[in-house]
Amino acid sequence: MSGAFQTSREIFGSPIWKNIVDFRMFFLIYGNAVFSDEGVRLADDLDLKRGEWCRSTRKLQEDLQYIENRQIKTYSTSVVNRCIKRLVDMQMICTRTHQLGTVFTVVNYEKYQGLSNYKKDNLERNLEHSGNSGGTLGEHSGNNNKNVKNANKVKNEKKEVIKKEYAPYIFLTEDEHSKLTDLFSEDELQGWFLRYASWISGQSESVQKKRSAYFSILNWHRDEQKRPKQVFQPQLSSYQKTKSRLDQMLAEEEAKKNGARGYYPTGTDPFS
Repeated sequence: MSGAFQTSREIFGSPIWKNIVDFRMFFLIYGNAVFSDEGVRLADDLDLKRGEWCRSTRKLQEDLQYIENRQIKTYSTSVVNRCIKRLVDMQMICTRTHQLGTVFTVVNYEKYQGLSNYKKDNLERNLEHSGNSGGTLGEHSGNNNKNVKNANKVKNEKKEVIKKEYAPYIFLTEDEHSKLTDLFSEDELQGWFLRYASWISGQSESVQKKRSAYFSILNWHRDEQKRPKQVFQPQLSSYQKTKSRLDQMLAEEEAKKNGARGYYPTGTDPFS
């Protein structure tokens, strides 16, 4: 991700400045939140609005890794979840869940990113509200409603997404198809198409409309990458075992016959 986002030096007086995990988490979310007024389409059923960001817990753990004693450390899932809960309790963010992860909304994002709000009086009021959890519920609710209205400035008319049917039940944009062809060989991709078509054909009409072939295939591929690969040891078939035993018996019988005739293989003469 490129670009920049603005913030105030007054953050040094915020309660999260004293908690390094909360501080890093908030700035990770705040810094990656969508800036565009038009928002960003992340999936067929997920449009991120201005001030929102979607991330899974596993990815958050990777984002927040740090070095200690020359070793890379990773926060546990419980630490990440508790940190998110504290930020929600402080009215700094709010969350909702999606199959791709947690959707974070930065409360008062419009105030943080508006240059006109960086006058001294306005700035002190904004940071006091964001960092102080002692305000009344009514005050917080009122500000949240204003933020919801600001976020709803995203255009109601969604850009038309053109998808092409590359195989039965497989509808993809050109960009999605290009990314899949870069990731998989032709045979592998056809296998994924067949798997998805076999599954989606048995789903309800509503699921078929909402489900994304692109994200389903990526999620399945990711899950398979996590599974430990099984190592198969070659095993002899019953036929091979029987044949091997028969060859051994014939060799022993031949050796006995040769012994009766006074012939012994080199090194096996009992009188030598």
